[in-house]
Amino acid sequence: MSRSWPRWGAACAFAAGLVVLYFTAWRPARALFMHHVTHPLLISIETERGTTFQYQFERGALRIGLRSPRYQSGSNPTDYHAPAGRDCLIAAFLLVLLFPYRPYWLYLWGFNLAVGALFLALVALGVAWVDWAFLLQGFLEKYVVQALNLGAPLLALAYERDVLSPRPTGESSPS
Repeated sequence: MSRSWPRWGAACAFAAGLVVLYFTAWRPARALFMHHVTHPLLISIETERGTTFQYQFERGALRIGLRSPRYQSGSNPTDYHAPAGRDCLIAAFLLVLLFPYRPYWLYLWGFNLAVGALFLALVALGVAWVDWAFLLQGFLEKYVVQALNLGAPLLALAYERDVLSPRPTGESSPS
């Protein structure tokens, strides 16, 4: 696969711009989201179960640790991470390098934002009423989202090379 120098230059410039954008704008925006949206939403849950939880900001306010005396030490429910983090950045960086003129990285970012909202709803459901919401959120975060984030460049490459489309069998249909 041969690429022209201007295309490589554009890909490298876009990828570098993405990394700069992540650390200067997106990471602080994620912390603000955690402080001004997620934390107030979780502390506003006023069920009997919800009032037992304590919330601690961790990793520079990009994660909220849920702690409750209902759970034995070491078996606390899952934590909530701000959406579109490091794994999304790695995948978006690769997508921008491979396909600088295609918006695949924007699709990935939108997917991470939507999944982040789903995770927040599951954590709120778990805080308010049921433990299975914590289990579902943890499973989706650890396995499904990471697999899709890190597999996104491969899926885009397969799509671009028509690996995913069915091949003609070579038989012609009678007219």
